[in-house]
Amino acid sequence: MSNSDLSREPRLAVNLRFAASFLPSVSQLCRDVGLNRQQMNKYLNGGSRPSPYNLRRIADYLGVEPEELALPTERFAQIWRHRGAIPVREVDRLRLPRPLRDAFVQPEAGAERFLGSYHCYINSHSWPGHVLRYVMRLSRAGGWIATKSVGRYDAEPESGQRYLMKCAGVATMQANLLMIVEQQLLGAGTLSTTILQPTYRSDVGVLSGICADTPSGGVRRPVATRIVFRFLGRNADLRSAIAQTAILPVDSPSIELRIRRLLAEPVDSITPRR
Repeated sequence: MSNSDLSREPRLAVNLRFAASFLPSVSQLCRDVGLNRQQMNKYLNGGSRPSPYNLRRIADYLGVEPEELALPTERFAQIWRHRGAIPVREVDRLRLPRPLRDAFVQPEAGAERFLGSYHCYINSHSWPGHVLRYVMRLSRAGGWIATKSVGRYDAEPESGQRYLMKCAGVATMQANLLMIVEQQLLGAGTLSTTILQPTYRSDVGVLSGICADTPSGGVRRPVATRIVFRFLGRNADLRSAIAQTAILPVDSPSIELRIRRLLAEPVDSITPRR
């Protein structure tokens, strides 16, 4: 379709097609919003215009204002990219306040260098005297930096039962710190907040910081502990990395000496000692 043909089309239809091109599928949009696919096709083709109620539902899903969908296409594209080009419902069912949303869809410069896979080491509160090693991957998902964490453990220290940990969340870079918020996908579904910084400013090979969450066992109260990320690479073999997840004694030789020392530092200091 030529630019002249686009200029004669209703702006709403053009902008809806532009936004839909970033979605997994139009069918998913219809399912999530609760609209008939045939009716949605009419909106996309300009054959009809959504009612104010349906327009609000579509706009809320896309994370824009209803009136913004009727803006000139170039202007709408700027707004879409500014807001991260990702449906709100894929990350949160409620609309985030703009300052909070912007903090995650517009991380500080330099955040891209943290993308990739990591082995994460964290002092366990559920199993005192042990360190959990799991895998986290940071990758782009539209305008967000998405995180996924996996840990597969053959035997818990106390019960000997198998234990599977899966989490997902989002990350951002603020005040030169990498900040991650994740939720457990199995079990209680508790949230954890991690704040990290490179042990050396120009080196993302090892990141050290603190993680605050609720432990999976014992008294369920908020706790904070040291955590260390070891960079595995942008295209690391995830199957191999997950195979190395383990629950280890704090003095295990399987944990690098540098990492053991960082894990032993006090929780009340974000800055690692050199």
